[in-house]
Amino acid sequence: MLGYTNDLASSLLVSLNEIKGHREEIRSKLAKRDLLLDSSDLIGASQSPTCSGVDGSYAIERLVTTDLVVAAALAVEGLTPPSEKRFWPHPHHKVITKVVPHNDATSLVVRALMIAMEIELAARAPHDVTFIDGSMVTPVIYLNQGLSNLWNAPVALSEQLSSIQDSTVNSYSEILRGEKSDKAHVAVPKYTSKREIANVLEMPDYEDRGLLTFVLRPGELTKPMEMEPPSQPYHLPVKSPDLDSLLRNVQILYYRPYGHIPPLRLEVPPAIATNSRRLALVLEAVRLQCGSPGMFEPYPLYLADRMAKHLAVALPAIRRATTQQMASAWPDDIGDVYLSMHGYRTENGAS
Repeated sequence: MLGYTNDLASSLLVSLNEIKGHREEIRSKLAKRDLLLDSSDLIGASQSPTCSGVDGSYAIERLVTTDLVVAAALAVEGLTPPSEKRFWPHPHHKVITKVVPHNDATSLVVRALMIAMEIELAARAPHDVTFIDGSMVTPVIYLNQGLSNLWNAPVALSEQLSSIQDSTVNSYSEILRGEKSDKAHVAVPKYTSKREIANVLEMPDYEDRGLLTFVLRPGELTKPMEMEPPSQPYHLPVKSPDLDSLLRNVQILYYRPYGHIPPLRLEVPPAIATNSRRLALVLEAVRLQCGSPGMFEPYPLYLADRMAKHLAVALPAIRRATTQQMASAWPDDIGDVYLSMHGYRTENGAS
């Protein structure tokens, strides 16, 4: 396979040189369409917002006789401004652990529980800006899949999700509205294949983030614009606010705070995108939390992601400790315990 590297390198260089050769032309197109902005025109010198980042993960240990399920979400405080007196004494988190029968719908419901806990933490965070890992659309997709499979999933998981579905949907709609002037929620996807900007520039062969990496200079951003509409309406199989309308109104922009980081895709409610003061607060929070080279996302999201990804690593250790406790209390042949608790596959995911 290493023999193909020369061909791969040549193909990639052709693509990069093509974008580089049209850099000024692309910048001119963005400027003519009033899509190119400089953050210095928005950010004031006195702004020092507090912020936090929310992320989550889940893991399913497939045992011989049953499934061991864990889902978690945590909120981590960002770098605190020097003038800030308040602080969170420790990372805030929520964890669910269950032992359930084998079921194909388990992963869908567990993932919905994970995203529900993320939404709750994000809604309760007391900071000026709260970063959410993934897209603003991700929660409605995960919740729809989980709620649609409540009757197929193990009872313990179905009851858990049913008990929080109303509060989760209300918190989600509150985040999408963004009406609280003292709080701003921003979705920051790690990976994106969207082409809203590329389509406007009539360059559909490129995705936005890759294209703008060679176009935006440090401190520049694209003017907020509506997300690409979905092929079908967003919906949930439960009574909820008009989530489809709220999600269709979400605004997207790309901001490159420094030269050592590619542009970040930021998704914000229209109440923030259309308010220059609130938008400036969001941009300043991103700038302050992205100063360290090597982190391609705001610091609290990076830290939350590092912590969340350890869940899958920890689950086998939890299984072994549980097995030892069971063996000490088992009156018969302990070989039965170790055989039934044998783990042969682990499924995990992170939001």
